[in-house]
Amino acid sequence: MKNSRCHPADLAAWQMQITPANLHLRAHLLARIRAFFSHKNVTEVEVPVLSHSGVTDPYLDNFVTQLTLGQSTTSLYLQTSPEYAM
Repeated sequence: MKNSRCHPADLAAWQMQITPANLHLRAHLLARIRAFFSHKNVTEVEVPVLSHSGVTDPYLDNFVTQLTLGQSTTSLYLQTSPEYAM
């Protein structure tokens, strides 16, 4: 598997692909969606994207990544459904 780390020179050449107008449009759309649900008294929640354990569904493959902090490395699994954290 290819190492996914970027070289600093690659980051310097990176260019944003979205226009400022589209960023503002996206922000406005998200604000309207949030206002709609807020008006209906729905609470927005954020759930973890990564977890220390994978899913147990036999029909789903776990995507695993490695997190390294200092000298410690741990495996983290992408969650396939937000319900696992709720």
